[in-house]
Amino acid sequence: MPRALVLDRAWRAAATDHAPALDPLSNSTGGPLSRTVKLILDPLVIRPGQRPELAATTLATGVADELLGIVAAAATVLSHTAAWFTVIKRARRAAGITEGHPQDLYFQRAFELATVHGEPTEPDGARLAAEVLAEVHHGGPSVARLREHLADPAVRAAHADRLARHWSARSGSGDPQADTWTTAGGAASSRGEGDPPQTTHREVAAPVLDDDAAAAAHWQDLVERDAGAGLGRRWWFTDGAARVDGASTHARPPAPDLGEHASTSDLALPLDRSIYERVFTLVRAAAGRDELGDIADVVTDEVDRATSPCGYTDPNLRAGLLVGVELAHRLRPIGTGSAAGPGGAGGSELERRINRRWQREAYVWQARRLPIGGDPGADGALGDVAREVAAPAPRYIRRLWSRLHGRDARSRPLAGHEEALDVLEGVALSVIRDHRDRVRGALSRLGGPPHHGPEAALP
Repeated sequence: MPRALVLDRAWRAAATDHAPALDPLSNSTGGPLSRTVKLILDPLVIRPGQRPELAATTLATGVADELLGIVAAAATVLSHTAAWFTVIKRARRAAGITEGHPQDLYFQRAFELATVHGEPTEPDGARLAAEVLAEVHHGGPSVARLREHLADPAVRAAHADRLARHWSARSGSGDPQADTWTTAGGAASSRGEGDPPQTTHREVAAPVLDDDAAAAAHWQDLVERDAGAGLGRRWWFTDGAARVDGASTHARPPAPDLGEHASTSDLALPLDRSIYERVFTLVRAAAGRDELGDIADVVTDEVDRATSPCGYTDPNLRAGLLVGVELAHRLRPIGTGSAAGPGGAGGSELERRINRRWQREAYVWQARRLPIGGDPGADGALGDVAREVAAPAPRYIRRLWSRLHGRDARSRPLAGHEEALDVLEGVALSVIRDHRDRVRGALSRLGGPPHHGPEAALP
């Protein structure tokens, strides 16, 4: 049976015993909200990382029965979770809080309260809800403060002037020697404006993908030379380079606008984002906002960041992006082996590990069978995923760029070579999970057929 159908049946069975207690966590048809599955059922109740057989897109009868039993056993705590969510939302309205999506912010906190305290009671319920709000919506910059700050004409004029001055001076940013680097063999390699982007990446970044002392030393050399600034300048000044890597829709990225609105569903590509969009991605989540400082400083820093190579001010993170771009072009979810390069015919251990992990995903097996060649509309949502699996570099690079952008804004450089590799692998696993979720969603809407081929366990 399709997993989504099993979850729907399990949820409705639990709701039968607790109706209408589960309504705040249910959709209009009585099934679980997608956020209920993503934020509560999977990570907190089912825990597919510990039960890999429950993560498959389709479930055998025995496994489906096990899933039904797990959800049934959690029915009481789920009803208490719904009650806590209602209490927290009531407190949110009383406090006049409007930022953030309540389900994203409070679902898991409500489950935590339900697990520890059971059903909410007065006056403890109101007190604990207020504590949750105070913790989630702590001080620091917010979307509301960002909107107010950039609504001031004088402030906008000052930021616009700074943006224009820095953008016009960007050709001289970074180390002027950054275009000449030492390759793995120790020889200097000069790159020209017309060289293919991947050539430079393979010459200077590929050795870092290995896990040994020489790779660690090469990583440190890239950081000290600010080698990543060369990637940023290539994106700026080489026609099509940023577009090939998925960082911009333009042949050459234009100067960023200040902007005045943003939406998570319609964000521009990294180098095409306005200052408002870039700051919006930093402050819309509660986690880590207290590390950002006052909103005026955040916007000023973002202007400087947006006019720096790669969109970062830290050479350490520029080096991480440089190595990640090289890794991205070596990923081969569909096909055998890995890309040839300086790391040897078989590639580095990191790329081999990611490729093996990706190639055994069930949705990759399905992507191999989809007739997507030459037909941009083939197989709808499944075809979209299949095309991304066939060419994963742009999505990987965008995900890595966002991860490192958050680090740059919070002054969190990569601690060393080992952490750099951990981040690169973590981004790949994030993309794999994203693809898997999109395929599951498409199959649940289509009443999808079972997959054939091996089903990978969730990490």
